[in-house]
Amino acid sequence: MLRRSPNGLAWDFPSPVRLEIPRYVAWHLDVQYVAAKHEYWALVAAYPDGSNCSYTAVFFGRSDDGITWRMSPSPLLAPGGL
Repeated sequence: MLRRSPNGLAWDFPSPVRLEIPRYVAWHLDVQYVAAKHEYWALVAAYPDGSNCSYTAVFFGRSDDGITWRMSPSPLLAPGGL
């Protein structure tokens, strides 16, 4: 869902967004507007279907309008040993 606020106190009604990572469940994200690129960028924490957040990976996404997202096909960071 997308909500906007002019001041961080008053928020508009939520609107659905189109953000999908096939075979993953997105559970947390951080979004910033990148003025130099005229688009929104997001880091999205997601875990594989059928697992849990112990298997979280981080994906990168971009959007022109904050509603329709183009997500990277593979994670920037994936769970695993060092």
